[in-house]
Amino acid sequence: MADTIEHPLLKKEITRIPSWGAWLEHWNRPEACEAELLGLLHSGFTFFGDYTRVFPANVCFYLEVADGSRNESFFSSRQLYGGEDTRQKMLLRLSRKALKMLCQYFFRRANKESEMAPWEDLVVDPAVFEKLLWFFRPMYFRHESNFPPYPSSFTKPNFEDETLRTFLQDFFKFVLTFKSLPPRGKWHSEKELARDAQAREMFIAAYPRILEIMDEMGSLDLLSPKVPYQSESITLGAAGMAKLEELAMIKNKRFGNEVERYESLEAAVFDGCQAASVLAILRIRQAEGERQEQIKEAERLRAEAEERLEALKPKAPAAQ
Repeated sequence: MADTIEHPLLKKEITRIPSWGAWLEHWNRPEACEAELLGLLHSGFTFFGDYTRVFPANVCFYLEVADGSRNESFFSSRQLYGGEDTRQKMLLRLSRKALKMLCQYFFRRANKESEMAPWEDLVVDPAVFEKLLWFFRPMYFRHESNFPPYPSSFTKPNFEDETLRTFLQDFFKFVLTFKSLPPRGKWHSEKELARDAQAREMFIAAYPRILEIMDEMGSLDLLSPKVPYQSESITLGAAGMAKLEELAMIKNKRFGNEVERYESLEAAVFDGCQAASVLAILRIRQAEGERQEQIKEAERLRAEAEERLEALKPKAPAAQ
């Protein structure tokens, strides 16, 4: 008798979502149950079939949905006093699902199938880059931001925390040292060269905002690695150095716009301020670099002078 039962899946007319626009139509329906939205979020990078598609439109959308996923009270209506806020919990689960998918398909590092991380050729897109800066905007209370928590020996790191920490470290290095993406062919096309030039300008203009995010993550030491030559390709420019100097002098941020500042850079370094320590190291290295260049120039001039003096000496008469 069991052989006569029709399989439940055979009763359904199942189709694929053909495009991102069609995916959004499903998402934008006025009413949907949580399970349906979770299913859509699960398929937002794979709805094309047997391969993934990570592109600016779905990345930016997922970043918007994932906003607040690390803040337990972000979706609180603040209208319920006591009892279970079911809607808040559903929204938080959906937001965290979006973050999980981003970690799986966008924030992750390169794998065996690709030499580049999936985000590398997307962050040069102005829309994606701006959305990332928005997503990782510093907040007064860190737990209200989208940053992963500080590593702790008391808590076991999860997939999302580790992926975000790794991504941000790689992202900082990528933006601060960016020259160009690998060419699709043997040589860079004119379109690729123009894209990379635009990306460099965009990254440099955003250095002050990048430094704020690095400061929040405790990653400013990337600017002063233990091996000096590793930092040669990082030039912050006037705006970047001004932001680093500003961060170095901040002792404590108070609620609102009030800021308590150190009396001096030395006091900030003594207090253990990472931005101040990095700034002091960069200034020392810059001054020492200039001194070394002056020494090289002086030695070059001395060598030239010695050659001229040698040339001016009277020649010994030829032996008869």
